[in-house]
Amino acid sequence: MALFHKDLQVDAINSTMAQCGVLLDRTLFYSESGGQISDCGTISTNEVCIESVHVCIIIELPLFE
Repeated sequence: MALFHKDLQVDAINSTMAQCGVLLDRTLFYSESGGQISDCGTISTNEVCIESVHVCIIIELPLFE
């Protein structure tokens, strides 16, 4: 997992950060693909609730070494 704010990777996210990114290795959210829009929902814990606005797939190349 990695956290991003304004295109920079950060160690933590706080309430002053209006928009942020969360990079996950897997998720139950459907990503935008084939003309279908992505799912929306929330990722939450006892301390934080993050609203999903846009879900996309990021593939790092090379896939095989």
